[in-house]
Amino acid sequence: MKRKIVPLFFPFAGCTARCSYCNQWGVVGEGLAVPTPQEVEQSVRRAREEQVASGDKRPLEVGFYGGTFTGMIPELQEEMLSVASRLLEEGVLHSIRVSTHPSHVTPESLALLSEHHVETVELGIQSFSQAPLELAGRGYTPEQAREACASVRDAGIDLVVQLMAFLPGASEQDDQESASIAASLDPAGVRIFPTLVLSGTGLERTWQDGLYTPASVPETVDRVASMLDVFCQTEIDVLRIGLQDSVTLRTSYKAGPVHPALGELCWAELLARVLARSLPKPKQDDRPPPPDRLTKSRIRVRRQPPALVSIAPSLTSLLYGHENAGLNRLADLFGQESFNVLVEKEPAGVLPSRPEPLYLAPGRFLLRSSSRGIRVEKHTD
Repeated sequence: MKRKIVPLFFPFAGCTARCSYCNQWGVVGEGLAVPTPQEVEQSVRRAREEQVASGDKRPLEVGFYGGTFTGMIPELQEEMLSVASRLLEEGVLHSIRVSTHPSHVTPESLALLSEHHVETVELGIQSFSQAPLELAGRGYTPEQAREACASVRDAGIDLVVQLMAFLPGASEQDDQESASIAASLDPAGVRIFPTLVLSGTGLERTWQDGLYTPASVPETVDRVASMLDVFCQTEIDVLRIGLQDSVTLRTSYKAGPVHPALGELCWAELLARVLARSLPKPKQDDRPPPPDRLTKSRIRVRRQPPALVSIAPSLTSLLYGHENAGLNRLADLFGQESFNVLVEKEPAGVLPSRPEPLYLAPGRFLLRSSSRGIRVEKHTD
């Protein structure tokens, strides 16, 4: 069951350096103070009361985000974690997660987290390539990033890897390799954040000087879909794509890929790619044409009945949403005239008795072979 997270933010708390792209106040609000232990408890109890009143049965989780949690002074960490672990013991909370910087993953910090029953650590890895890490001012090497991930998992804590696409100095191959390395570390999940230019950052100055060109939305959809492909094939859940939209973020935003449904566009692109390589290809007739038609193409596509894509109602937005973006992309991949796709919103009687799984995307879709075409189902764990 999906969890309801109570997010508590600690902007720049515990950070020993300022990364080139980072303006946490521009994301969560200027001058937002670190919450007190009392405010942590009040926020959690209020969220729980709202759940009870609304009948929301999702497990409640508190998330300590922003800054570098394990970089804060141990006394402050202890105060926050003590409140959360007490609420855990009372049954008010189901779980605890924190986000932190790979350089501040130490045996001591992991021991403290384990002592207070922290279930998940999110590491802001951003990239596993040297050049992007250096240009961003992250302060660690790719090998140190991998070691930090391994340390979290060895401590028995669930690992979530946060990656950024299109960082300065990051090629398409760099981002693809970062996804592959992250997948090889077997995390419980990943988040993908395409790089935005925010006010008051070093990246803003680099952009203004013409030394950095932010990605467009189509470029972002193309690259992030390739990263999603890696995680789906290794059955790793993608928790989020892009920053949460807010008035504060829009005020701070200067340039970069922003779209109200960026994540859905990326998933739609991936679904189109998967269908394109899974559905039967049109047969071609390359016999020489009659003598009086030598000036015309020697390649002809035989007319065929359209393949059937029977899709679950919960996934129709991936094909129909945003002016049929998914269907149009599938047509582009196959050719408008050579291939058609019929979509049934209410799948029924399509699956054979023993369907063969073709592709798995956790939390998204499951493709199965069928004598009538392809069945697309909603996948649940």
